Amino acid sequence: MSGDFELENSDEIQGEAARFESMVKRNESKFYDVDEIRDLIDHYLVKNSMPWAEKALEWGMRLHPNSSELKMARVILLYKNNKFKEALRFIKEIENVEEGNAELLLYKAEIYSELDEHINSIEAFEEAIKYANSEDLCYIYVDLSAELHIVGEKEKAREYLRKSIELNPYNDLA
Repeated sequence: MSGDFELENSDEIQGEAARFESMVKRNESKFYDVDEIRDLIDHYLVKNSMPWAEKALEWGMRLHPNSSELKMARVILLYKNNKFKEALRFIKEIENVEEGNAELLLYKAEIYSELDEHINSIEAFEEAIKYANSEDLCYIYVDLSAELHIVGEKEKAREYLRKSIELNPYNDLA
């Protein structure tokens, strides 16, 4: 995601996480910029430590309450905790400030899919296509194809699978 840390193997992020946890336990205070908070959140997500990811997010939101990047991290945490409607509320808040965020649109599409709102999911995937990088397109096409298949648009679903295979013939999902 963001930042300068190599999340899985970095002594630096491990050390920073230990300092963060110590700070919280001792009820101390330290400044972290948005990137550092995102690195901590990402680190805790990789370690599957949701309580610490949430603490890092809470700390970051106190320091940077208007950060779209931290609001996006909140969406991710809510999504991972199956709090889809709450995540959608934050997505709408971010959309009011930031247009054309492919990652945001993909979470929106996934959430709508989880809520069985497949038409809304399709619309979000189609919007994400406009802003996605070429590497992600083949996977977006597969997900969009699945949603189209669910709503009975089988020919259009096949068309997106073909597009995915054209972009990446080795895409096992397609």
